Amino acid sequence: TVVVPSAEKANLLNSYFASVFTADDNVLPNFPLRTAARLSNMVFTPALVSRALKRVSSSYSAGPDGFPAILIRQLSDALITPLCHMFTVFFEET
Repeated sequence: TVVVPSAEKANLLNSYFASVFTADDNVLPNFPLRTAARLSNMVFTPALVSRALKRVSSSYSAGPDGFPAILIRQLSDALITPLCHMFTVFFEET
């Protein structure tokens, strides 16, 4: 059977997948921990953050935030202190 209209194709796929999959019961299986390690003792110093920012290649395209890598490199001196603070707070909260 040849199916041409897109809506009909979508309905056929939906019917097929509905027939072979089970309904979600919202119960997650028990996943064992892979590690007991915690990252709570991470230390972010201005030197480490500066080194990481300097390693960003200026040829990289913009990330999901829309900021091009060249902009991050050019603003790295101004970003070091706020990033250190943010990273420290993020890791203390987890």
